[in-house]
Amino acid sequence: AKAFGMPEIVNCRASPRGSFVPRTPPTITETPPAPELPNGNYSEIVALILMNTGDIVFKGVDGSECERFIRAVKIQAREQNKLRDERWILDLVEVSFEGNALRWFTKLDPAVRSNWDLLQEALLDRFPASDLGEAK
Repeated sequence: AKAFGMPEIVNCRASPRGSFVPRTPPTITETPPAPELPNGNYSEIVALILMNTGDIVFKGVDGSECERFIRAVKIQAREQNKLRDERWILDLVEVSFEGNALRWFTKLDPAVRSNWDLLQEALLDRFPASDLGEAK
C-alpha cells in the first residue's frame, strides 16, 4: 500500500461494504472454574497448590507434610531426569522451604545442607511421623 501512496492499514478487517473497520480484541467471557479446596486440611491444600503451580513448598507443619515433600522432590527429579543429580536436587530443595522450615534449614550444618541423604534424615528427625507403627 505504501508503494502506491496509500496509508498502511493495520489491525483492521474489511466490512461488507469494502471499507475497513478497526478490529476489536477478543474478550474472555468465561473464566475456568476454580479448583475445589479440601475441607481445611492444610496438607491437602499444600498438595493442591503443588499440583496447580508446580512449585514445591515445605513449611514444616508435620511429619506427613515432610514425607510428601521428600516424595515430591524425588518425583520432580525423576520427571526432569535428575534423580541421581544431587546438586540439582539440593538446588530445588533449597528454594522450597518457607516459614519455620526455612529458619530451621538455614541453621543446619552446611555438611547436612549439601548432602541429600543427610538432609532427608535431618528432615525426618525434625518432623517425625505422628504414628511410628509399622507400615501396613
